[in-house]
Amino acid sequence: MIEIIIQSESIMRTIRHISIFSLIALCFVSLAAGQSAPLTGLDEYIEKARQDWKIPGMAVAVIKDDKIVYAKGFGVRKLGDPAPVDEKTLFAKARSNGTTR
Repeated sequence: MIEIIIQSESIMRTIRHISIFSLIALCFVSLAAGQSAPLTGLDEYIEKARQDWKIPGMAVAVIKDDKIVYAKGFGVRKLGDPAPVDEKTLFAKARSNGTTR
């Protein structure tokens, strides 16, 4: 396995934002688990966060009880390229520190 260590401050900041966003989205879904429409408003929340944090594109999946209950792509795959992100878009793996398996 080849791992790339990214040291660019802006990329690291984006990775931190995505991590924080993922935790917030997880909390949003967990809190909504008992409601009749638990994911109402999630698309808008994700899209606003993506734009606020200037993330070109991202894919989000929510898994509950070993089943995918939500999967969607947001934005574009690459700046300057209109190809949209979908739930099956592959992204490069990056790490900020420590080991990754």
